[in-house]
Amino acid sequence: MEATLRDHREEQRVEQSALEQEERMKRSKSACEWSTRSACKGTRAMRKEQEAYGQKYRRNWRRKCPL
Repeated sequence: MEATLRDHREEQRVEQSALEQEERMKRSKSACEWSTRSACKGTRAMRKEQEAYGQKYRRNWRRKCPL
């Protein structure tokens, strides 16, 4: 009887450990995806800002130095 209870507890412990590991993997994957999206958005925003600055610079240059 004691051996059966011990085996049952061990099975539950192993199963719980596996579930916790799976949950950690899901959270880790989610965090990684979020980080990648965030970096991508930052890159797009930076590129857009650089383009806007370049347009402003060219527009001002044309005003100051017409051909």
